[in-house]
Amino acid sequence: MKEQLAAMTIIELVTTAQSYATSIQQIDTYSAIVTELANRLEALNMAHIGGMNSLSSATSTIDKLAAENVALKSGAAYFSYGSEHNFEWHKTAQAAVEAAEAAIDDYRGDACDGWSEEVDSVCWGVIMQSSTKVGERSRTEEDSCDPSIDTVCDYALLPNIETPATDAFLREQMAKGVEWIEGNAPDQFGRYWVRYETEIGPQYCSAQWMEYNFCAGSNNIHKIWLADHSRSINSLKGVTHYARLPRPLESAQLRAGEANHD
Repeated sequence: MKEQLAAMTIIELVTTAQSYATSIQQIDTYSAIVTELANRLEALNMAHIGGMNSLSSATSTIDKLAAENVALKSGAAYFSYGSEHNFEWHKTAQAAVEAAEAAIDDYRGDACDGWSEEVDSVCWGVIMQSSTKVGERSRTEEDSCDPSIDTVCDYALLPNIETPATDAFLREQMAKGVEWIEGNAPDQFGRYWVRYETEIGPQYCSAQWMEYNFCAGSNNIHKIWLADHSRSINSLKGVTHYARLPRPLESAQLRAGEANHD
C-alpha cells in the first residue's frame, strides 16, 4: 500500500484520502482528520498550480516587453548627421557609427587650431519611421489636380510602431496605482518608466538615470536620461514624470541587451 501511495500524484492522493475518509471504521475524529488533510493537500496543489500559471504569465509578459524593446532599438534604418556633412541614411548601425566617426576625424585634422563648434552637431541614431508613399491610385475626375497627372497618392510615417505588451503593462501599472513622481531627477540611479514631452505630445518609454562622462580623461560628468531604445549616448530631453522600473523587467532588459551584443 505504501508503494502505491508513493507512486500517486497529489491529485490521486487527495481523491484516495477523500474516498477512504467516509469508510474508516473508527471514531469520527479520524475520518475528519483524513478529510482535513485531503482538503489541505488539494488547496496546496491548487495554490502551486496557480503560482506556476502566474509565473508563466509573468515570464511571457517580460519576454514580450524585451522583444518590443529590441525592435525599438533596431528601428527601420539608421542615420548620421553633421551640420557640414549632411544627413545620410544607412542600412546598419555600424555604417552610421563609421560615418559619424569619419566626420569627427575631419574636424580632428584641424583641431590644432582649435576644435570647430560644428563638431558638436555630429551624431548618429535610429530612424523609427520615414515618409512613405501610400494609397497610390489612378486619377479620377473628382481629383482636383493637374490633368497631366496620371496617379494620385498620399504619404504617411511608416512603419507603424506597435507595442501592445508595453502599452498593456503601462495600463496595468497605472491601474495598480503605481506612483508617478513629477520631476526629472530621481534620487537613485537605475531604470525607470518615464513620461517625456515631444513635438507630437507626451510619450512614454523605459530609460536609465545615470552618470556619464562626455569627455574621457576629464571630469565632465553629467547626470542624464538614456532611453533604452537609444543606440547612442544622447540624453533624453523633456522628462516630466518617472516611476521605478520593476526589477524582474530590468533584469530581462539587461539580459536581452547582453544577448544582442554577443
